[in-house]
Amino acid sequence: MGSMFLSAVILAALTLCLSGCGGGSGGGSGAPATTAVSRGVITTATASAITVAGVTVNTSAATVTMGDNTDQPILKPGMVVTIRGSFDDNTHARANDVEFNDTLKGPVSAISIPDNTVTILGQTVLFDPAKTVFDDFTGPGASGVAPGMMVQVSGFTDNSTGVIKATRIERHRPDWTPDALVELKGTIRSIGTDNTFTIGGLTIDISGMSLPAGIAAGSSVQVEGRLPSLASTILKAVRVRSFLEEPPEAEGKYIEVEGIVGRLAGNTFMVGTTPVNAGSLSLAGIANGVTVEVEGKLVNGTLIATRIVVESPAPPPSTVPGAPVQVTAVGGFQQATIAWNAVAGATSYNIYWSTTTGVTPANGTRIANAVSPYV
Repeated sequence: MGSMFLSAVILAALTLCLSGCGGGSGGGSGAPATTAVSRGVITTATASAITVAGVTVNTSAATVTMGDNTDQPILKPGMVVTIRGSFDDNTHARANDVEFNDTLKGPVSAISIPDNTVTILGQTVLFDPAKTVFDDFTGPGASGVAPGMMVQVSGFTDNSTGVIKATRIERHRPDWTPDALVELKGTIRSIGTDNTFTIGGLTIDISGMSLPAGIAAGSSVQVEGRLPSLASTILKAVRVRSFLEEPPEAEGKYIEVEGIVGRLAGNTFMVGTTPVNAGSLSLAGIANGVTVEVEGKLVNGTLIATRIVVESPAPPPSTVPGAPVQVTAVGGFQQATIAWNAVAGATSYNIYWSTTTGVTPANGTRIANAVSPYV
């Protein structure tokens, strides 16, 4: 390959607008199966019930599990939870188990109120001043957030950009020190030959460790480790494991998932770590960066969709994002692997290639909606 050019498409702030499971566009799916698994954002919470995507879920007899065992098992608005239980109808359900896992836990290294972004562990976290829940800060909304604070973030990750759309940001005391254990979930963008790999803008040092079998570039993982300094972009890992949002027991069951469309190709796409096959359903309004609710049956790890509701369309472009950084090209037999760090504000990436030097978008062959790493 002579040379390559990466272009990024813009993403403005996303408004997370939930629609009811039994309402919205796309037509009804009929009565769901008795047993089901649902993943979505809690919009209201009491001691005995929560509301997720318009469904009132009775939790009075449910076991509540927190991914961080130092947290109290209390369900709160803005948490993205996984529910195992049964449906009474399209708007009422009973939970057997409710599980909460934060998207990341770590110190704030930077915050930009004008851009509605917080940087945590090298990840860009986008918040909506009107929708994102801020908890246990001294000031209202994001005004009480400051560098050095340890926070827990719950939300959806845009697979196309790596940007996390926060539904809840909660202070986690005590504040950060170099001994504090931090964690994040994400997709490995590239793996180096120096015992490191990258997730967003963070380099993970795995020296002295062995990655679990099957983990490679493109894998979804949960990483725990420590930062040597607040400004460090290198995390010394103490644990790395594979991470999938759908529990194994979801296989063969009716499930609902809420999240952001990524890696759209034909009639397939990703919602979080869940592959979706839309079959012959209409994809009107579906694009990378769009928030959706998908219902269907999980077959061999893929959600075979019977209903798709667009909850929040991708906003129109507003500003041009920065150029991708740390772009690498590694040659191989009849192939090249291109990798780059995610760019805040980008919804998709194009690769332009040519067999001669001087490639530009005007004279190169375009590969649309490329996801790093791209072979």
